[in-house]
Amino acid sequence: MNKFQIVVVSITLLAIFISCDDQVNPKTDFKQIYVLNCVVKGDTTFQIATISHSYDTSGFDPTTNTNDPFISGAKIKLFYNDSVFVFRDSLSARQDITQYTTPIHYYYLKKFQPQDSKPISIEATLPNGTVLKSATETFSLSAFYFNNQNITYPSGTSGNAISFSWNSLDNNGPNVVIYYAPELVIFYSKIFNGVKTEFQKKVPIYYTYGGLEGPPIYPPIQVNQLSIIFQGFVIDQAMKEISQDDPNKENYTIEKAAFRLFILDKNLAAYYAAQRTFLDEFSVRFSQPDFTNISGGLGIFGTYSVKQQDIQLDNSYISSFGYNSQ
Repeated sequence: MNKFQIVVVSITLLAIFISCDDQVNPKTDFKQIYVLNCVVKGDTTFQIATISHSYDTSGFDPTTNTNDPFISGAKIKLFYNDSVFVFRDSLSARQDITQYTTPIHYYYLKKFQPQDSKPISIEATLPNGTVLKSATETFSLSAFYFNNQNITYPSGTSGNAISFSWNSLDNNGPNVVIYYAPELVIFYSKIFNGVKTEFQKKVPIYYTYGGLEGPPIYPPIQVNQLSIIFQGFVIDQAMKEISQDDPNKENYTIEKAAFRLFILDKNLAAYYAAQRTFLDEFSVRFSQPDFTNISGGLGIFGTYSVKQQDIQLDNSYISSFGYNSQ
């Protein structure tokens, strides 16, 4: 079923639902819900947390709300390695003021970077006494490495594939499950009206109908598999899609390519998988699954790190598409 057929079916079903009951109301009784989000990053010493609340509007459009739902005055503590770390609140300028015009509020923690495989938990006490809690595991990347180094593409012809592999993180112990989210990215820039803008193009692992037909499918989260291969014809297609039907190929400059490996705990992996299932331009969806591991409310508390390996793209390969090379 193509995208147009899906839209037609969706509209038809909606019309049936409405015709059965003229009193259909997509809104349920409002309930105050608190949301805590904190993702602890293993590759930086600066951590961020946010707390917000649900809100109601007079109509059905949530963007009509202009009051930032951020909750200030909360006490957020992080417990790790027999120590307690306290977040502080701050704010920064908001770039997009379409809905909210006030600065962006957030809580931050400086000079904290988990290094070992240990339990970690968070506790947030709101001004009204509500307590939000969660717990997960951190992991150690001290023994991590990529098996292949100094990759150039293409190494021979454009039909080559690129393979990546990495070692198993056995040093974290048998009880710590680590998930891997791999992606291949092409970094490029485009000159438009004299202005240079930076972009990223993600390379799919294959297309839905095989070959180059159908929507692109990107690499799934992996648990035990410690390698991945990107076929040459898929990489070539991604390079072509950078400019699409734009005849002015000389306005594009390929900066580089890179393989990124996101290393996630089980909570963040579950959230990541749920969002990727639904966040694409080829699906018509009536609802989206809510994943939460926050006790007392909603949200996500997880840990992750990212490792990156740069890839040298051959200049003649880049110029074969009409692009400039860095």
